[in-house]
Amino acid sequence: MYIDVSIETWHKNTGTHLFYLYTTGNHGADRFEIDAFRVFKELINNENGLWKDKQFKSIDNSWGAVKVTKSDIIDFIEKVNKEIRGDSADNMEKVVVLDDDKYYALVGCES
Repeated sequence: MYIDVSIETWHKNTGTHLFYLYTTGNHGADRFEIDAFRVFKELINNENGLWKDKQFKSIDNSWGAVKVTKSDIIDFIEKVNKEIRGDSADNMEKVVVLDDDKYYALVGCES
């Protein structure tokens, strides 16, 4: 199983990959990636997710992207950290320098 949660630019419903927050790469899914993807799906849940009203696009149940701000990304990482009781995200140094006034796509993919 491969799981990726990444950040992309958000421009007219298309994006350019910026960096991964969680990725299984070639090592297979660890708890961080599994928990991150689960939290992502909980946030975008149509019925009771905190982000159910955010702009969202998907291909199927395995890939989706939600329009977020830098603070949303940080909130997401904090929720994952709480689940695993530790620090979890790759590329945190790239998150903190994201523009506060721009929108990004938080992309979740499972295959």
